[in-house]
Amino acid sequence: MEARKFVGKHFPWLDALPKVTGEARYVADIDLSGMVYGKLLRSPLAHARVLNVDLSGARRVPGVKAVVAAEDAPDIKFGNSGNLVKDRKLFARDKVRHLGEPIVAVAAIDEDIAAEALSLIKVEYQPLPAIFEPEKAVRPEAPLIHEEIEKYEAVPNLIKYGNVCSFSAVHHGELDPAFRESYLVCKDDFRTPMIHQGYMETLACIASVDQSGRVVLWTSTQCPFGMQALLAQVLCIPLARVRVICPPIGGAFGGKNTMDIAPYAALLALKARRPVRIVLGRDEEFLGTGARHPAAIELRTGVARDGTFLASEACMVFDTGAYADFGPAVSSQAVQQMFGPYNIPNLRFEARAVYTNKPSGGCCRSHGSAQPTFAFESQIDLIAQRLGIDPLELRMKNLIKKGEPDSLGRPMNNDSQSQIVQRAGEWIKEKRKRLKPNRGLGMALGMWHSGGRSSSTVVKLNEDASLTVLTGAGEVTGTSAALAQIAAEELGVGIDSIHLPPVDTDLSPFDVGSSGSRIVYNVGNALRQALASIKKKLFELASERLEANPADLEVRNGAVCVKGSPEKSISMQDLSRFSCRRKGGPIIAAGSHLEKPMPYDSSRTKGLVAMSARNRAFVAQAAEVEVDLDTGQVQVIEIASFHDIGVTINPMGAEGQAEGGALQGLGFALMEEMVFQQGKPLNPKLKDYHIPKAVDAPPVTAFFIEDGAGPGPFGAKGLGELPVIPTAAAIANAIDDAAKIRVRELPLCAEKVWKAQAKQRGSY
Repeated sequence: MEARKFVGKHFPWLDALPKVTGEARYVADIDLSGMVYGKLLRSPLAHARVLNVDLSGARRVPGVKAVVAAEDAPDIKFGNSGNLVKDRKLFARDKVRHLGEPIVAVAAIDEDIAAEALSLIKVEYQPLPAIFEPEKAVRPEAPLIHEEIEKYEAVPNLIKYGNVCSFSAVHHGELDPAFRESYLVCKDDFRTPMIHQGYMETLACIASVDQSGRVVLWTSTQCPFGMQALLAQVLCIPLARVRVICPPIGGAFGGKNTMDIAPYAALLALKARRPVRIVLGRDEEFLGTGARHPAAIELRTGVARDGTFLASEACMVFDTGAYADFGPAVSSQAVQQMFGPYNIPNLRFEARAVYTNKPSGGCCRSHGSAQPTFAFESQIDLIAQRLGIDPLELRMKNLIKKGEPDSLGRPMNNDSQSQIVQRAGEWIKEKRKRLKPNRGLGMALGMWHSGGRSSSTVVKLNEDASLTVLTGAGEVTGTSAALAQIAAEELGVGIDSIHLPPVDTDLSPFDVGSSGSRIVYNVGNALRQALASIKKKLFELASERLEANPADLEVRNGAVCVKGSPEKSISMQDLSRFSCRRKGGPIIAAGSHLEKPMPYDSSRTKGLVAMSARNRAFVAQAAEVEVDLDTGQVQVIEIASFHDIGVTINPMGAEGQAEGGALQGLGFALMEEMVFQQGKPLNPKLKDYHIPKAVDAPPVTAFFIEDGAGPGPFGAKGLGELPVIPTAAAIANAIDDAAKIRVRELPLCAEKVWKAQAKQRGSY
């Protein structure tokens, strides 16, 4: 097979230069003529009746151009993440359910005037009992946060009741007999905190009303078409009356999947008849956007004497906050991800997403996977200790093999998981030969899926033979470079001749959004389909002039030539110009790809509303840590990340994903936690909310196992979510190896590690 010129080579992001030079214009950098500035008045209470709202003071402030509240917005319910549960309204009408819920929006000629107007709004509240712990919210005597939950519209299969917005379960086999037959039964409780995605650009949006009355948005969103549809729904206007344009996005990690501020900017713009820009402060990010759900996990696993898994039972409770938003998807994914890449013949996994009077949880990189993976991969090491078995051996023994059914009855379509586990084990073995005192080594596995849902592309071959690729998937993680490489490889042209314009719902074809490890996979497959049509049309044009059968032609170095006779060729530029001027227009083709979930045994499930895609990928991570036994301080010395990737389209991009994901996982493991008191965030600034800095970052080495067996373009698999999933468990296992203590609650900060040591010594 001929060597590839572009796929598998290092290429920088297509927008790298304007981003590093500061030339890229984010939403906050855009100024429109006559633009005014919007701000939100948020509830100071976590749970209260709204008795009266007096807007007269705000309306009298000179320079205020619009004030909108509940009476100015349609009185309809919606769900902020794909309408999984329609349980929220734009403004609090009857009561507020969390501190920070929007009450009023104002727009003024500058931000200081907008802030003054907010200070003059008078709201009368009647405080209500608030619930901040999901364990209390599920008690029979707990007050209901949503009294009409049974009447809420929701997606099919969703189970909701009381303060539970979603119950999901996977069950298989005979649990009780399997536990009775087990040589060892381990029961452990684990907890993970709410963490923020930590992107640099806070949520920002500009709304304008054009001359025809259409609402036009410039916004940092991962899902422009989802934004368009949901905004049209909540404003009660036709979809065609909303246009969404995507400037560069300053980080997302799932946090920009929802519609948090766009409707307020749109309502203000409609009333003021001027463009309105809203940019959230960091403290508002912590109040009004969805972070990773905190989880409490009770896990019981039974094994045979040789370590074979016989049974596992998990009860997971996710704090979804005041509104369901992404909670049902998280609970659904959690019960599917809990088993990881292991064969467990008898199991029962249950997950509940529970309402509390705190800001809502949302989508965060690997939603519903990082939490159960921390629990199960930690418990595997505990089982290995109690059985006296090497943790690597225990994992290898229980890996699910290709063709074997998983807990939902779906056949496993991979066989590379054993390779990455073995490679991680070899790394640990070499490191252990030179291990210093107070240092330890640990490993953990992670599983995610590739692709899912629908994508489409439109490709236009321009008169100069440059290529315009239109896609509805916004640029978030450098995927444009990978898509350009795919196009260059397929069409035999240079990367610099390929252009991917920003997403604009007026011009771009539909895509469900840039999330879920699906862009290179889904859009790449759609792009290859469109490029195949482009080549077919080129061959038909060239066949007469070259006096050759179209089947005997190929593209090479910017020309169409006869196979085996490259001297018989015609440039693509000549063909494109001929098509434009003599055939009525440029060569244009479209492609689409719909990735449906794999069929599963529904008798094994309850309440699943978000299914994993059919194609899985795996990661094994190993970590070396050093523990200061006097202070409990943990330093991560090195992380090695072994990925089942199929084929690497862009090694530079893949390495960036693997390294960045591991560092994000390190933050989840050691330092990140959104701290609340009575529903109020106590650390809503980056100076107090600690994300990994350069001084915290250990060397991260990424290894890619390429077997070409992926279902994506050229045999690729998804990568984006994988590297963040097992890091916390790998670090926890390494801490145990170094200090012989087990901390079951994240983050694994110095205080918790020190207390665990002191407790073990009997001095605490």
